[in-house]
Amino acid sequence: MRVGLGYCSIGGVGLGGSSIGGRRRRPASAVLSLTNAQKRSLPPNTPVGKRVQVTDGFVASGFGDARDGLWIFSEGAYYHIDNSSGEVLGSFHDTGGGHWAWSLGEGEPMASDDSGATNPWDSTWTGAGLTLTHPAVQELTAPSTEQGGVFVSGGTQDGVYTDRGIDGRRYYNLLGQPDSAPSGDGNYGVSWDGVDRWTIRDETGAVLYYSLSDVATPDLAGTDKAAMFDLASEEVLTMRGTLNGKPYYNALGRPDGVHNDALSWTGAAWVRYQSDGTTAATSTDDVATPDLATFDNTEVSNISWLDASDDAPADIAVTSVSQGELDAGVTVEGAGSANVNRIYLRSGAETGMPRWSGLGGENAERIVANIPIEQPYAIRNDLDENYQSDTMVALPWNAPFSVTDGLPPAPTVTRNDVASEANWQIVTP
Repeated sequence: MRVGLGYCSIGGVGLGGSSIGGRRRRPASAVLSLTNAQKRSLPPNTPVGKRVQVTDGFVASGFGDARDGLWIFSEGAYYHIDNSSGEVLGSFHDTGGGHWAWSLGEGEPMASDDSGATNPWDSTWTGAGLTLTHPAVQELTAPSTEQGGVFVSGGTQDGVYTDRGIDGRRYYNLLGQPDSAPSGDGNYGVSWDGVDRWTIRDETGAVLYYSLSDVATPDLAGTDKAAMFDLASEEVLTMRGTLNGKPYYNALGRPDGVHNDALSWTGAAWVRYQSDGTTAATSTDDVATPDLATFDNTEVSNISWLDASDDAPADIAVTSVSQGELDAGVTVEGAGSANVNRIYLRSGAETGMPRWSGLGGENAERIVANIPIEQPYAIRNDLDENYQSDTMVALPWNAPFSVTDGLPPAPTVTRNDVASEANWQIVTP
């Protein structure tokens, strides 16, 4: 179930990150009384520590799960929204005559036993163990810098893969797809295979790409110089050990050895040996790894990922995305088509990429990307006023935008952490 288009029709709703039991330190300045939409429209340079009273919502506690937190009023009911997916986690609504009821997921409504209560926080919730606090007091906190996922680009299954937990090592699934651990199917996943490689898997769990780097997270693949590519022989060489204080490599699938199908440091030179032990290329550059050396008869490069179909180097990139970036809002300003100039809030995913919906927009303003047709981020609305990023990037503020069907000039697109509900922590009285 969704309410409106993502969050925009419920005044900038969204939870994700707010929690009961917040900070008690002094606020940065006087507490403001604002609606939730006004709170999320505060200037992007609003200082951390700023406190507000949210007048059109309340704080629920007692559920004991993700539904504890901020609930916001819209269209006759109060809703609790997941910040990342945009899905409604529950609602409080007036069933008539002042009888308030709440509904969660597929469960039946649970009514209060108070008749005539004007607001749900004035009702008594029999047997529910709930406490509703109004107004909701929140404090702005710094965005999370923890890794929230990775962005895969340049391949056949690009998109943002979000951190789903630990199964041996951290694993990730494509945004918008269900959790699928590597010990299970591993569908739409980036994960460690439990033996010697990071893998990127398709919708069936089949491996599309792999990396032999033994590193903590897949965005670090290649940093340990675990694999090299010899341009002359067009062979992948994998690290097997050390010789004379530097790593040596053998051709993929060949036995270990420092002089056969090898690339090793003799103490005076890097030498690329053929299968019979004869020399194919050398470099006297005294460097840590052979990709830093200049050879006489070949070029050697460090490689991060291989294509599972042919074990050839894969021209893909895997980069880290922080949780704060995934939670952030977006500010669009300066576009010739004024309708698109507004704040945008996270509202789920589309084709494996984050999606944002316009706050207060009347024409379904949104920011979306379409990975399957290699379409970068686009700012769109139902009036066909469109702008598009110049390149495919993990997040829309990382690329300039150009005019497609909108009026010039193109907008400026920036990250907005104040607009992220995840950065507003609930403060206990």
